[in-house]
Amino acid sequence: MLIFKRFTLTRGLDSNPQEMNFTPADRALIRNFARYLLKIQDTMKTKSVAQTRKYRLEMNDRILNAGHKEFNRFFALDSRAYEEGAIPVKMKELMGLVGSMVLRCNDCIFYHIDRSIQEGASKEELQEAFNIALIVGGSIVIPHLRYAFGVMDEIFADIEQEKEKA
Repeated sequence: MLIFKRFTLTRGLDSNPQEMNFTPADRALIRNFARYLLKIQDTMKTKSVAQTRKYRLEMNDRILNAGHKEFNRFFALDSRAYEEGAIPVKMKELMGLVGSMVLRCNDCIFYHIDRSIQEGASKEELQEAFNIALIVGGSIVIPHLRYAFGVMDEIFADIEQEKEKA
């Protein structure tokens, strides 16, 4: 859309975009932008909940066994921050979720939604955390809000399937 707007402004387009006469440079820009959009689309494809959990465990194990003390220290510090204290673990995970959404980290969003649900968070509690993230982060959070809703729905659907199997 941005490219279309750019051409509209620079070429004075007031009719059908197919009628525009693009220069070779314009065509190259459009091709490159289309490639960029395809890359974004590929990176936004999500793994299943089980695949994401497995990948996270495997990579964390690889990182923690790399022999770099600073990695291990950071991971330990991060783990301790989410332990039970004056603030319950569920609330800490919801706080981590808000921060992750504002920072726009989908891996982190997945993790904190998963952990929040494991700690007993309801859909309503998650949605309130999503709303706080949206208020704090603004409209840039909306794509991650969509991602968060998808993750939440998938995890709760997996829980329901497990209940039905039992």
